[in-house]
Amino acid sequence: MSKSNNATVMTRDKKVIAGVDKYFGNVASVTLLGKAYTPTELKALFQGEIDAETQLDALRSQLKQVVVTIRPTRAHVRAVFQALRVYILGTAGPTAVQMLEDFAISTKHKSTPDTGAKAQAVVQAKATRAARHTAGPKQKKAITAATPASPNPPKA
Repeated sequence: MSKSNNATVMTRDKKVIAGVDKYFGNVASVTLLGKAYTPTELKALFQGEIDAETQLDALRSQLKQVVVTIRPTRAHVRAVFQALRVYILGTAGPTAVQMLEDFAISTKHKSTPDTGAKAQAVVQAKATRAARHTAGPKQKKAITAATPASPNPPKA
């Protein structure tokens, strides 16, 4: 069965309801998937899907409207929060940890590595380059192929 969207499903369901009226109006029941359905039950089943799809479409359009209205509000609130953060840091300073936490403002800053950690990182980077046999552009220029030795001249 091909993939269908809401409009095709609703169109199909409306045609099924019309088909049930046209062809199964005089039938007492139809057994489908092991269950007996009267024509009225079949029509109610398909009408239920149509009603649910209609309600879903209305909710989707309502959601789109809410999303459109919240985007500028969210952007404005973020800007005001940043201004509030700057104000609090400017007036109370970064040492007012409790006040910053009460406003959900992070006081953590990136720590700078000490000289020992930097030295260890340099050693580790050199070891990695050596293990992977990688070389920079200057090292690559220094690498040349050995010139083949000329064959020994034949002795006469």
